[in-house]
Amino acid sequence: MVSKVFGVGVSMRETSRMAAPLGCEPATLPFTYLGVPVGANMNLKKNWQPIIDRFNGKLSSWKAKSLSFGGRLTLIKSVLGNLPTYFFSLFVAPMGVISTLERIRRKSLWGETENNKKINWVTWEKFIKHKEAGGLGLGSLKALNLSLIAKWWWRLRLNQGTLWSQVIQGIHKIKSKEESCLANRSSTGVWKNIASIDTELRKVDVPMEVIMKKKVNKGDKTLFWLDRWIGNETLKVAFPNLYALEKKKKIVKATGLEWNWKTTPNINDLTVICSSLGQFRPTTDEDKWRCVLTGDGRYHVDIVRHLIDWPKNPEPHVKVEWIKEVPIKVLCFIWRAILGRIPAATELSKRGVMFESVQCGQCMEEDESPDHILLTCPYAKSIWEWFWRWCNMPPFQFNTIADLIGYVSQQRSHRKNMKVMINICYGTLWEIWKARNGRLFKRLPTTPPKVADNIQSHNGIRIKVISMGLGAEKKWLFTLFTAAIISLLLFISSIFGFSASYASHKSFSSTVHRGTSHPPSFSYYISGTGGDADRIFRLLLAVYHPRNRYLLHIGTEGSVDERKRLAELVKSVPVIRAFDNVHLIQNPDPTTEMGASNIAAILHAAAILLKNGGDWDWFITLSASDYPLLTQDGSPWVILSRSFLEYCVFAWDNLPRTLLMYVNNIVLAQEVYFHTVICNSPEFKNTTINNDLRFMAWDKPRKMEPMFLKNSNYKNMVESGAAFARRFDENDAVLDMIDSNILTRKSGRVAPGSWCTGHRNWFMDPCSHWGDVNVLKPSHEGPSINLHIDGLIH
Repeated sequence: MVSKVFGVGVSMRETSRMAAPLGCEPATLPFTYLGVPVGANMNLKKNWQPIIDRFNGKLSSWKAKSLSFGGRLTLIKSVLGNLPTYFFSLFVAPMGVISTLERIRRKSLWGETENNKKINWVTWEKFIKHKEAGGLGLGSLKALNLSLIAKWWWRLRLNQGTLWSQVIQGIHKIKSKEESCLANRSSTGVWKNIASIDTELRKVDVPMEVIMKKKVNKGDKTLFWLDRWIGNETLKVAFPNLYALEKKKKIVKATGLEWNWKTTPNINDLTVICSSLGQFRPTTDEDKWRCVLTGDGRYHVDIVRHLIDWPKNPEPHVKVEWIKEVPIKVLCFIWRAILGRIPAATELSKRGVMFESVQCGQCMEEDESPDHILLTCPYAKSIWEWFWRWCNMPPFQFNTIADLIGYVSQQRSHRKNMKVMINICYGTLWEIWKARNGRLFKRLPTTPPKVADNIQSHNGIRIKVISMGLGAEKKWLFTLFTAAIISLLLFISSIFGFSASYASHKSFSSTVHRGTSHPPSFSYYISGTGGDADRIFRLLLAVYHPRNRYLLHIGTEGSVDERKRLAELVKSVPVIRAFDNVHLIQNPDPTTEMGASNIAAILHAAAILLKNGGDWDWFITLSASDYPLLTQDGSPWVILSRSFLEYCVFAWDNLPRTLLMYVNNIVLAQEVYFHTVICNSPEFKNTTINNDLRFMAWDKPRKMEPMFLKNSNYKNMVESGAAFARRFDENDAVLDMIDSNILTRKSGRVAPGSWCTGHRNWFMDPCSHWGDVNVLKPSHEGPSINLHIDGLIH
C-alpha cells in the first residue's frame, strides 16, 4: 500500500521536501479516490469525460444491431440511466454534460452510429415522460442529478448526530441559519453546489419545501422566525414587519413568545401572528423531518425524480396498458403506433424518404398510413372480425389506433378478462405489422387465418382463455392439462419410435403445421465437452423429429476440427438437410461448475432459438451422456415452456436478472436457478409437478451423480414406466439394446416415426423418404407412460 502526501496551496518542491522524511510519495490535486475525482473543478465539462467515455463504451455497434427497439430501451433504462449515479450523487452536472449524455442515450435508442444515421421517430421529451403522462418513463438525467443531490439535504437533517453532519454544521454554522441556507456565502466547492440545489429545483417548480418539511413538536431545535413550522413559509416571510422589529432574530421556537421588540409593533400584526400560533399544539416529542411526497415519510429518489420530470401542462393521451405478459418490444410498438410513429409509407414520405407510390401494397386502394395498415385495410379488417368473434363481442370498426386502444382499455367489467383482451388486442396489432413486413421485405404472403393462428400460438402473448365468458379459469386449466399430455406424448413418441402409417414412398417437402390445432413442437439444446461429438450426434439421431428444432454445443474444450466434423455428420443425414432444423454453435460459451456460466450458456442458446428457431412450444436441455430427460426438482437439466423461457431471457421484471447475480458464486447453479425463478414468479409459480420421470440407478450411499447404466439395468429401466433414463457411458452396449428394441433405430440413422415412409431393411434408411410430419402415432411404450403422466396430473 502506497501512502501519498498532498500539498494544498504549496509548490510541488515543498510537498516533496515534506514527504521525504515520511517515506511517502508526493502528489498534487486533483486525484481520484474510489472512482470519484477529489479536488477537481466539476463545473468543467472536461472533468466529466470518464462518464462520457463509459457511456460511449456501452454502445458498441453490435449491440445496436443485435437488440430490438425494446432491448435497446431496456439497456438505456437499466444501464445508461444508472451509469452516472455515482457522480450524480455528489456533483451537480453542468448542462453541457447533461446534454452530451442525453444525446448519447437518444442515439443508442434509435441504433445510430457515427456512419449510420437513423430517423428519430419520437421526440426525446416523450421518452422521458412518465408512463402515466403518455411517455416511456425513461426519466431525464437532469432530474436524476437533482433528486440525488437533494437527498443530501435529507441526510443532513436526518443524521445530525453523525460525524460528517457535525463537521458540515460546524463549518457553515447551519444551526443558526434559516433552514434553506446550508452553506456560507463565501464557501466554494462540492458542498456549496449541494447547498445551492434549492435554486435549481425552483427553476423546475419543485422547491425544497414541496419535498420535505419539519414536523415541530417541542420546538427546541426549530428557529422561530427562520424555519418553516407553521404553514408553507417562514414567519420571517409571513410577517416581515414584526421580524424587522425583533431584536433576537435567531431565537428557537421554544422561547418564541419571549419577544424583544425594538419598538412597539402594530397591534394588527400581533393579533394575526398570535392567531396563527394558537393553532399549534406542542408535544414532548423531538422535532422530526419528513418527506411529504411519500406515505412512509422517507425520501425516495425515484419519486422526487418523477415529480421533477412530470409535465407542467400534461397533454391528453391514450394510456398504454404496460402488462408484463406482453414483450417489451410489442408494448413499444403499440406506444409508437398510437402516436402514428411507425415506418409506414406516408410517415416515411413525410421524413424525406422517396417512394414511387405511398399506396398500400396489399389493397392498392388507400395510402399506407399506420392506421390503414393496422385497422382499415381490408386485409386487417378480416383479422379484426376474427378478433371480435374470439372475444365474444359485437364487431366494431375504428379508424384510429388510439380509438381502438382507448376502447379496449375501458372494458373493465372484469379485470382479468380486460387483461386478456388487451393481450389479444396488442398481439393482433403486432402480428398484422409482422405480416406486412414479411410480405414487403421477404415476399412471404401470410393469410388472415395464419395471422390468427400465430396470435393464439406464439409471439409471447399470454392467451389464457378462449372465451371471455364465465368459467374461463376452468377452461384454462383444461387447456393446460390437455396441452401437457399432448406435449409429453409427442416427445415420448419422438424418442421411442413410431409405427409407419403413411402409405406414400415418394419423398416430398412436407410442411410443418403449428398452432393450437396441431401437435406442439420442441426446441432442444444438446451440450457436451471436448471429445463428445459422436455422443452428441447419436443423441441427436435418437431424439430427432422434423417438427422440432435442435441447437448443438461443444464447449471450449473441444477443437475447431471436432465442431467441423460434427457439422459434417449432421449434414450427412438427408432429412436433416431437407428440413434444416439442426444448427451448431460455432463460438462456444465457456462453462464451469462454479457460478452462473452454465445458466448463461443455456440462456444464450435459448435466445438464439427464440430469434432464429421458428415456432416451438417447449425448450429441452440434454447432455451428451444422456438419453433425454424431463425436469425434476433440483436437476441441472430442464424442460421449459416457451413462455417461461421468454420470461427468463427477456426478463420483463427483475427476478431472473437478480437471481442470476446471486447464483454467480455457487457451485452447480443450474440445479437451482430455473427452479427458483419459476417458484417465485407470480405468473409461473404452481405450474410444475414434483416428480422424476427418469430412470436412474444410484450407488449406496448415494453419490453426487447416478451410476452409469448397463445391460443389467435394462429390464428395470423398461418396467419402470419412466420416459427417460440417464446416465450412459459412451457407446455402451445398453444403448445398442435401446436402439434395437425400443427406438428401432439403425446405427447412423434417425429414430423412425410415422413420418418415415421408406422401406425398412438393412440397406435402406426408412427416413430417407417421408410423408406428413404432422401425423403422430405413439409406439407401444406410449400408453404406460401416458397412464403414469395422467396419474401425476390428476
